[in-house]
Amino acid sequence: MKPYPALLSELLSAELSSLRQKMALTQEAMAEQLRISSRAYSDLERGRYAASAPTLMFLFSMLDAEAQGALIRQFMQRVQALEGTDAA
Repeated sequence: MKPYPALLSELLSAELSSLRQKMALTQEAMAEQLRISSRAYSDLERGRYAASAPTLMFLFSMLDAEAQGALIRQFMQRVQALEGTDAA
């Protein structure tokens, strides 16, 4: 099994903190937006686990289309690097 959850966890760890700061939200406020506990959000920001599908959907609802696409492209680039395939 490929370590996709670990790749996603690593990517979101870096991106969530940046997004939260750009939006001027506390961790608690960001957690509310994502419908998760403050503890779960803190763990996401620290890269301790990958986001669930519902959490990702709430995250995507907070992003514009360009930011959504950028996040997907970053994830796919990491997957392709892991698998040794060319980026599309």
